[in-house]
Amino acid sequence: AVQGFSVWAKKGEHTGVMGDVEAGFFEIVPRPKVKQVWDALHLQEELTADNLSANVSKSRLAWNTACRNEKDGSDNTSNSGEIHVFGTDVDVTTLADEAAMRWVRINLL
Repeated sequence: AVQGFSVWAKKGEHTGVMGDVEAGFFEIVPRPKVKQVWDALHLQEELTADNLSANVSKSRLAWNTACRNEKDGSDNTSNSGEIHVFGTDVDVTTLADEAAMRWVRINLL
């Protein structure tokens, strides 16, 4: 069974997986955090409609673990809530989260 795959460009400015890292599409998990990230990912269960939200929360735990700054405990993302969808009071991160959840429901459930 296919469990996942990625396709990388063979020609152009950014080629291969390292090209995608350099382009900012992927990030490298710092070596000291690899075990913590895998431990957080292993908390997930086989995806069902009933556990979708819980699994997404566990994946965010893994992401935050990978991004967390050891010195101050912060992550490298902006959660300032200052950017809104044009003409609304909806934060763009809320819109992105809802779009991701809908994509998972449509394509993975």
